[in-house]
Amino acid sequence: MGFKIQFLIVFFCVATATLSAEIGYQEPWGKDAELVLRQSRIPSVPTTKGIWTKLAEQVILFHQNVLSPVDGPRSHFRPTSSRYMLLAMRRHG
Repeated sequence: MGFKIQFLIVFFCVATATLSAEIGYQEPWGKDAELVLRQSRIPSVPTTKGIWTKLAEQVILFHQNVLSPVDGPRSHFRPTSSRYMLLAMRRHG
């Protein structure tokens, strides 16, 4: 009895999947996808820097060039957290 129920469930699932499928290969993105202009996900670098960005860059550069050589390296990551912050500020303002 249990085998018959399992067989009917499997048969029903396969039959409904087969009946709901489309004929042929259908690309999920459509035939005109190559006509759409692709934009970069990376934002462009700001052309002007604000006064706070310039001040923060100078503080980070002071930390990198003066304090870190005296105090010694503490970060085992590359890029260091100060370098990563500097790159992020230059990229995103």
